Amino acid sequence: MATTNSETIVGRGAYELGEALRMIRGHIRVDIQDFRGPSRDGFRKWVKGRKYKTSRGSQFAPPVIQRDFPRVGDIEVVSFLELIELHLIAFFRDKGVSLQTIRLCAGEFAREFDTPHPFAVEGFATDGNTIFIRLQDTDPPEGVNTETYLRDLKTSQYVMEDVAQPFLSRIDYARFEASHLWPLGKDAGIVLDPQRSFGQPIIHASRVPTSSVYDAIKGGDGVSLVAGWFGVTEDDVRQAVAYEEAIRNAA
Repeated sequence: MATTNSETIVGRGAYELGEALRMIRGHIRVDIQDFRGPSRDGFRKWVKGRKYKTSRGSQFAPPVIQRDFPRVGDIEVVSFLELIELHLIAFFRDKGVSLQTIRLCAGEFAREFDTPHPFAVEGFATDGNTIFIRLQDTDPPEGVNTETYLRDLKTSQYVMEDVAQPFLSRIDYARFEASHLWPLGKDAGIVLDPQRSFGQPIIHASRVPTSSVYDAIKGGDGVSLVAGWFGVTEDDVRQAVAYEEAIRNAA
């Protein structure tokens, strides 16, 4: 886990960009096994923005998400809410929705729900499809190709109706914002909770980091012995190892 000012990240989660990308790839592959996810360079552009050249000189495209944390030296981190948003952006991009349309829709949702993190609010999960339908009846912003805009909105509607639903069902909400992510489903007992362990994946019942369990198993200790050390069940150990392997294989 990346480190920054503890007063800044407490209760909000903190994930270094490479770590966040591995999580997103691993979590989405639970439902879409052939999901490759964004490239490392593309992902960084979603988070950090990018410079590009035009006939009018150098321009800057801002990040797709609104940032919670300042850069600390060479370290860039995203918050738990940003991580949730980046999962949904990955779903949209995987289905061909343009970043331009994602930006436009994010702005619409941000106004609708009065939040800087529109893809991480409960209203997005429950009312997002309705808003995409409504946007299809509005003219695209100036400079946006109408055919592309409408195609992207219809694809986004499909993503909300079908593709992203298994992932959305694994999110808990509190005060209308995402509060927990159960990446393997709630029955597996692995959770990302920004209020605990800075949002790192843990065994819910015991707060034991999945990485600690994985390291113990890979060190050669048996499932029963590791379960006894950490005060968890043998099934907890197996789930933790399965989760860590999924994330590490997504690198």
